[in-house]
Amino acid sequence: MELGRWVNEVKEVWKVSFVDLGLVILACAIGFAVPGMLVQRVGSPLAIAAFWAVALPVMAWLTGAVHLQCFRNAETGKSTSFGDASQEAFERWDDVVLGVVFYGLMLSVAGALVLPGVVAGGVLLPYVVIVMVEKQGPIDALRRNIELAQGRWVALVVYWLMYYAALVVGLSALGVATVVATTLGLFAGPAVGGMMALVAVVAGVGAFFLAPLPVVAAVATYRMIADNTDAVASEPAGGAVASAGRASASTAPQAVPSQAALGAGMERMAAAAPVAVEGADEDFVESAPRSSGVVEDGIEVDLEGFDDDGVFEVERSGLAGDSVFDDEDEATSEAAPGFKKASRADEGPYW
Repeated sequence: MELGRWVNEVKEVWKVSFVDLGLVILACAIGFAVPGMLVQRVGSPLAIAAFWAVALPVMAWLTGAVHLQCFRNAETGKSTSFGDASQEAFERWDDVVLGVVFYGLMLSVAGALVLPGVVAGGVLLPYVVIVMVEKQGPIDALRRNIELAQGRWVALVVYWLMYYAALVVGLSALGVATVVATTLGLFAGPAVGGMMALVAVVAGVGAFFLAPLPVVAAVATYRMIADNTDAVASEPAGGAVASAGRASASTAPQAVPSQAALGAGMERMAAAAPVAVEGADEDFVESAPRSSGVVEDGIEVDLEGFDDDGVFEVERSGLAGDSVFDDEDEATSEAAPGFKKASRADEGPYW
């Protein structure tokens, strides 16, 4: 299940993103709360409908942008621009808005049945991140989500339950602190005003830290399961390519010289002319076959080093030394008049 790895992933993502996400979520909360209260005071059904018609797509767009920014923070290990993330989300306005709204509808329908809601919450945890990071439409993102969830249904549900429990406990503590602060402010005297202000500040800071948790959990889950899925998918492909390469190398036809090509090469070797060496004595003769490529039946044959028992005589007269053979067929080097004996690295058999 890799629960410990998921917890560490959440910590890493939260550490690099909670300030950015907290500021964005706080700004969005204030930006929607003020117009919402004004519309509520008006009390007109038409005004309320108009407000939500505008607010819902904008909230969906900002939700997608926040997920994208959190993912980029986690990938780079530092704070990234929310403006760039929101601009990219705006360029894909239809997919982003429809994807986030579709996500909310799926959770709402499943949540009405309680247990399916828990399963849907876990399985769909990385859905919005898929929409933003992989630039998928609502339906394609759902297919990709199901692909990533294969074999991890229980783990995803456990991840969702853990983050949801932490969120509920934290919000409950903040709610209790808020109620206590409000009660003290209404029924207590000025002496407890300082304590009430302290409780309010603690509640605000707690909300600032807890608000990014759903986004952080979604990004951490996506990063972990996407890496695992891609790694597993790449291993068979790599093995298949390597196997195919080995098979092709082992089964490739080898070029074999034909008998006609070999015969032609032997004739060329027999007819080879002596090699003249400029500046050598007249007695210096080196008769050796000239190796050359012979093309026969479309196959080039390299005849260098080909031994057909042909004539190969080297007489080194007047050079640094004479090569002679003794009774034991070993080569020695004797100095010629006027020349210093050349040193040899070894005195072995002459091959």
